[in-house]
Amino acid sequence: MKDKLTLVYTTDLHGFLVADSYLTDQKSSHGLIQTASLIKRIRREEKEVIFFDNGDTLSGSLISLRCGEDKRYSNPMVNALNELDCAFSVVGNHEFDFGRKYLDKAVEQSNFPWLGANLVKNRGGNPAFGPAWHIQTTESAKKVAFIGLTTPETAELAHEDAIKGLTFLDPLEVLGPILKEVKDFGVDLIVVSSHGGYDSKTPFWSQEVPEKLDLRSQICEKYPEIDLFITGHTHSLLSDREINGVHTIQAACYGHYLGRIDIEWAEGEVEIQSENIPVKGQRLEKNLLESSRRVLESTVEWLDEPIGESLDDFSFSSSREALMYPSRLMSLVHMVIQDATDCDISAAAFWKLDGWKSGTITRRTILNLVPDNYLHVLSMNGKTLRKALEQSLSFFECDESGDVEPGSRIYTYDIWSGVYYQADLSCKPGRRIKELTYLGEPVSDEQNLKVAFYHFRTNGALGYEMLQDAKLVWQSKKTMRDYLLAFMKKHYELSVPVEFNWKLMSGEEVL
Repeated sequence: MKDKLTLVYTTDLHGFLVADSYLTDQKSSHGLIQTASLIKRIRREEKEVIFFDNGDTLSGSLISLRCGEDKRYSNPMVNALNELDCAFSVVGNHEFDFGRKYLDKAVEQSNFPWLGANLVKNRGGNPAFGPAWHIQTTESAKKVAFIGLTTPETAELAHEDAIKGLTFLDPLEVLGPILKEVKDFGVDLIVVSSHGGYDSKTPFWSQEVPEKLDLRSQICEKYPEIDLFITGHTHSLLSDREINGVHTIQAACYGHYLGRIDIEWAEGEVEIQSENIPVKGQRLEKNLLESSRRVLESTVEWLDEPIGESLDDFSFSSSREALMYPSRLMSLVHMVIQDATDCDISAAAFWKLDGWKSGTITRRTILNLVPDNYLHVLSMNGKTLRKALEQSLSFFECDESGDVEPGSRIYTYDIWSGVYYQADLSCKPGRRIKELTYLGEPVSDEQNLKVAFYHFRTNGALGYEMLQDAKLVWQSKKTMRDYLLAFMKKHYELSVPVEFNWKLMSGEEVL
């Protein structure tokens, strides 16, 4: 007789109880409340089901912003996970977005442990928010070990104050002793739930990872005794794959999919199959919807408060237009950064490629514009500046015929202000800048300039290693959203000129 177990998991929910669209027209295509309908259905159909979450749970949606701003509310994501009898969650890098106190309160509110084997306190070296691992015994007496890992990139992506006193260890070094420890308990299955992706570059934003992609993971290659490698962080979509004999799955983001893993033990062997089930079309689970109603209604009222009047049109006809041409919207972002900082130059990435028509501006409009990032100002020479700008321009892909397309990972692409630059995208990445001037004069390698960035850029992640050696001369205590809202208070009637300070080309052709 076969012993069976079904695991279901969410990852990178980013505060989406429901889709942000629900807060406008009560229509939702994704989120935890819809995912809950699937979880409950699977529990009715299968004998034994364990549900868990893989991190980046607390921050990213408009609802999460409301709760981050008004601390009177208990965390709605944790409330929902509690109601769904979540076995555990993994600490993700975005758990730190609203500061340590906010995360500590969420952990305290949770009826489940938060795993992070490689996230430890500087004093004592113990896991910072809960145990390193968790063993669950099934009804058929099978022992399943779950080990949680947090991406070490958190040390580079999170605000310094939020991670003070914490160390993010290399998972490859941490796993060895822990695997030995759990094996001593005589476990029948080892699951590593990692809020981190793969060593191969995988598509982002819920795009399916092609079968032909050579999927790699140092964790799976070094520790083939792992039975199941659960992943997240990179928002990719893949299932029923193996790396070095280790089964692996990633269930995209925002509650668009529920990851499902079916496990069978028979004659000393374990069989694993996995799939990602689309959430779109599922009903909103009525009990969770009702228990979340107060925070949903409060969020709608808060978002719809008018905070300004737009005299100009800030919209785009396409995402290509937003990424490849100077715009009024990005000019506004740079205006706010330069108003808040003592910088010569600023660099900023898009978060959502949405704008707005002329007319009333609500809090919703502004909060949709940028992520909750802090600002850093770096002092750097012209050589470093050029390298960073080249890295930004490597975002674009150009084929042999000279056709140019934007990449998919928009968070790696900064648009710059305060300098004039012209780039030929038909050239190889790293050699694309053809003109770079500051105040009308060419930027020299030795020239010293102060450049403002979003904080996650300045620690050298995502290809920006050249910024690690630049001197940090100022960092904000407020977030970019705070500065935008303050800017709107001073400029209720908003009119912004477009800064035409950059041009993209393919060969001799201006794009």
